[in-house]
Amino acid sequence: QNSGTSAAVATEDETYKFRLPSAASNFTAEVFGLLKAVQISSNNLQNQHIIFTDSISVIIATQQQYHGTGLIQ
Repeated sequence: QNSGTSAAVATEDETYKFRLPSAASNFTAEVFGLLKAVQISSNNLQNQHIIFTDSISVIIATQQQYHGTGLIQ
């Protein structure tokens, strides 16, 4: 049984967990997690942020003009 896909963002103070629809792919979860990390860091008053990802496919997709997903713009 597929329990669905999820994404998480960990900060120094808190861990944010997000459940995605069960039809979401791993790629979509990786993109969603990166998007949430950017949003959370932009709302933080600190001047510097470091976002880590091991998803080379998401990094490549952010550099391409056509992405195939509405999450990368």
